[in-house]
Amino acid sequence: MACRAPHVLPMDRNRVTPIGLLSRKGGVAWGRYVQWTTHKGKRILFVNVAGLREAEYIAALEESKQELLKERTMALVLVDLTKTRMTTATANKAKEVSAATKASDIPFRPNAIVGLTGIQKSVVDLSASMLHFADTVEEAEDWLVKQDDL
Repeated sequence: MACRAPHVLPMDRNRVTPIGLLSRKGGVAWGRYVQWTTHKGKRILFVNVAGLREAEYIAALEESKQELLKERTMALVLVDLTKTRMTTATANKAKEVSAATKASDIPFRPNAIVGLTGIQKSVVDLSASMLHFADTVEEAEDWLVKQDDL
């Protein structure tokens, strides 16, 4: 199980929530796979795809795309890919998300990824820029906050 910061609420994957629709409760917004968290005063979009199969992984990426397009502002993004298998379909969906945010003129900010193996890091590193690979959610959050302060 991925190490998670205490302020990150566990997500109930059984809860029926239409993809892209987020509800606000207690100042935190969450969807089925995506939630906004705050770390050291900075908002971070946390995308939890840990342990998901391909179809759910793709749904999580779609949910993150819809949330980014809805917010239409630069976002610090943290993705937990622990125990997730990357496929051609998931890689294509990730490229689609990137293209959609770029086409919408949403400024790009550095992203952090948790849970990749050495080989996975090499593959992702070849196809993306401004990524940071972290060992824990807490390390990734700290890195994102530091990048935002630069």
